[in-house]
Amino acid sequence: MATGIETIRNEFATLAVCDPVLGRDSSTLTQFRAMHQLPLPDTGPILRPRTVDDIQRIVTRSAELRVPVVPRGGGSGVVEGIFPNPEVVVLDLAHLNRIGQLDTVNGHVEVEAGVHAWDLEQHLMQSGWTLGHWPQSIELATIGGLIATKSIGQYSTRYGGIEAMVRTLDVITGTGDRITVGHLSPRRTLGPELLPLFVGSEGTLGIIMGAYLKIHPLPDHQQGLVFTAAEFGDGLEVVRRWLMAGVKPSMVRLYDAGESARTFPTAKGRTVLLALFHGSHAEVQVAVAEATRLARYEAEPGDPQFIDHWLATRNDVSAWRPLLAQGLLADTLEISASWDRLANLHRTILQEVSAIPGVLGITAHASHAYTDGANLYFTFLATPETPEIAPDLYRRIVAAVLDRTLDGGGSIAHHHGVGRLRREWLARERQAELPYLQALKDIFDPHHILNRGALWTLTNPLSNSGNGPSTD
Repeated sequence: MATGIETIRNEFATLAVCDPVLGRDSSTLTQFRAMHQLPLPDTGPILRPRTVDDIQRIVTRSAELRVPVVPRGGGSGVVEGIFPNPEVVVLDLAHLNRIGQLDTVNGHVEVEAGVHAWDLEQHLMQSGWTLGHWPQSIELATIGGLIATKSIGQYSTRYGGIEAMVRTLDVITGTGDRITVGHLSPRRTLGPELLPLFVGSEGTLGIIMGAYLKIHPLPDHQQGLVFTAAEFGDGLEVVRRWLMAGVKPSMVRLYDAGESARTFPTAKGRTVLLALFHGSHAEVQVAVAEATRLARYEAEPGDPQFIDHWLATRNDVSAWRPLLAQGLLADTLEISASWDRLANLHRTILQEVSAIPGVLGITAHASHAYTDGANLYFTFLATPETPEIAPDLYRRIVAAVLDRTLDGGGSIAHHHGVGRLRREWLARERQAELPYLQALKDIFDPHHILNRGALWTLTNPLSNSGNGPSTD
């Protein structure tokens, strides 16, 4: 008698594709294992449905057979949101690539989940519009993946995260039911909304088919500002003062001394603060003048070419794969915290990670700011003695960053998501909420087939160490 996974493979054979890479994401350890021939599980059936009806049939049948299913967008995730498993069906949503109605009266666009973010942005710009969502992965990531991971873009201070852009979602739940959540009206008071539950759910509550998104007219004018400060904390104070005073650059990035030296060699040991303003010419001029006034106590003007350098290189990650191929571990981790905790978290995490044997260096920048806090985005480089011990070294670094974040009152994930990599720390940060999150899972995915093992989907997450990928 055929197993459930064999039945799915046979019944949907015409939709199968043979590319094991589609069964994993871009997480550092997964790439490292593949490059250095370390053990990596086989991938289960990879299906590329042609229509939403195909997806509904696959999910319904998988629920009947209790076969786990994980949706795949662009594969740009970095937290083991997808991990190879021979008993899991991967649904590649590449065929859901239609950009629909562009509503220039209300500022909405209809888009399917498999559309790449860059293709959508190019399409909108041709008509004088923008989504305003520009993550570093814009050329790789799909709209469905960005929504499922609660992504944020480089212009978040002006436009917000992806959650501020989603008006409606078309979703298939773990039972195969198709539902539409949200509404095109700008606001309504009809009880708790279901839409926010799916934004950031990482494919564990439902598979996103498409969305209506809020879009914006392209701004008329752009102007950058560059400052330098003696200390990272001084730069944080400038950004805090800006946001509290209502000065909101589209982009704001504050680099610590180590990252400033690597990114801007002429920074002379100071921290670098970049800001980019968008809007009408008059709006930008007012904002630039006020930002300059508020920065005068802690910072001084810097080289304006730093902005040009950032714009030219902001999406370039070409250096990462060669480092991994050389046997080095290079990765990033992002957290968030309130203003009063950021400087201490920055200092504590750098000290602890730097003391781990094998770590060559760690730096940080803040790239998303709010009236009540900001994120910290750490970049580390480490050299394991042998490829075989790389996973242990990597997990030790991750644990140091996330443990100290929780100890210091921060949150362990700002915009990359949780996947399987941070599941243990999600359980610790949200321990009191876990029974309610589990109840949501039971409602939308009663057989627990959707991306099983990611986010909060363990029956008892606290019983698992989180030190390795899991699909339990």
